[in-house]
Order: sequence, then structure tokens, then C-alpha cells
Amino acid sequence: MPGLLLQLTLVCLLTSTAAAENADHEKGKIVFQACRHCHNVLTDARKAGPSLRTLFGKVRLVSGKRATEQNVIQLITDGYNGMPSYRYILRPEDWTDLLPYLKSLRARPEVAPVLKTIRGSDEEVLATGKKVYAEHCTSCHDKPNDGPGKTPQLLSVYRRDTLASGEQVQEATIVPRIRGGHAEMPAKQDVLDDAALFALIAFLRVQ
Repeated sequence: MPGLLLQLTLVCLLTSTAAAENADHEKGKIVFQACRHCHNVLTDARKAGPSLRTLFGKVRLVSGKRATEQNVIQLITDGYNGMPSYRYILRPEDWTDLLPYLKSLRARPEVAPVLKTIRGSDEEVLATGKKVYAEHCTSCHDKPNDGPGKTPQLLSVYRRDTLASGEQVQEATIVPRIRGGHAEMPAKQDVLDDAALFALIAFLRVQ
């Protein structure tokens, strides 16, 4: 019985912690609305400012300083290169919610990106990527099963570490396959331009 009570207590603690984290995450999203008109968080597309998708996955900020919590706070507080100061806009409790949210966005930056970032909102880029996928990929890559001789599911590609070839899953390995074709897949270099490929990759990332 004591063992069962301990297990139930741990489950309750973990559940309450997860609920608290989700609540804080939602609070951070609300605070971030002040930043949404200039920064994306789902794609690497630029708005007035750079995307923050990989903010805490980078070595340095646009200011040249290391991507630490202290330096991010200073940049937002003081403003930088056309970005206004938020010194008198954000309350102390806003920082408590905003920083954990920004850290939750951390995604590994591409080691060798091959596509130049485009401009547009997250919503616009992902909608374009979804359309490109529907028009050029679903007929072959929406198969229910992966297996020998099967066309791999593309929607789950960024949930894997490596491709079937053993290469790392990243833009630098996926884009050349789409451009030049691979196995029985025809080349798309004359069909999809860089903007379409950028949107497609962004869409695949968030699946």
C-alpha cells in the first residue's frame, strides 16, 4: 500500500507540473503577441525581424553577443537595429512567462542550409508548403506503411534522425533529392523554385 501511495503521489506531482508548464507556456504565447508582427516562431521566414525558431539554439544573436538568457533580455530591453525598446512595455511578470516560451522554441539550426530564407508570416509560409505538398508529394508519399519497396512517408521525415540512406535528416540532404530526383522520384528542379521548396521544408518541419 505505501508503494502504491508513493506512485499515486508521483503521478499527481508530474501531472500538476506538466499542467503548470502548459499554463506558463500559454502565458508566454500571450506575452509574445507583442512580437508576432515582426518575428516568426514556426518557420525560418523573415518578417521585419529574423525568425526566433532557433533563438536559443544559436551561438550568437544578431547583435553579435552570445545567445544567453541575459543577452536576450538586454536586447529586448534596449532594442536593436530598428527594434524598439521594451523596457517600459514588459512587466516583471511578463519576463517570467516570455523567456521559458522563447526557450521552448529552441530548434537545432541547420548545419548546412541550402535555401535562402524568404519573407512572410508563419501562416502564409505553412499554407504555401501544405499546398506544394498536396500538389507534388501526396500521390506517392501518403502511403500507409513504410517497408521494403515502399515509398517513405514524407510527413514524418523530420521526426527521424536519418534517411533510409543513413544520411542525416536536414535541409542539405533533403532538398537535393527533391531537386534532382531520387530512385523512382522524378526531379523537381524545373517544377519547384526555391521559394516553394522553402515553404515545403517549413511545412514538413512542423508535422
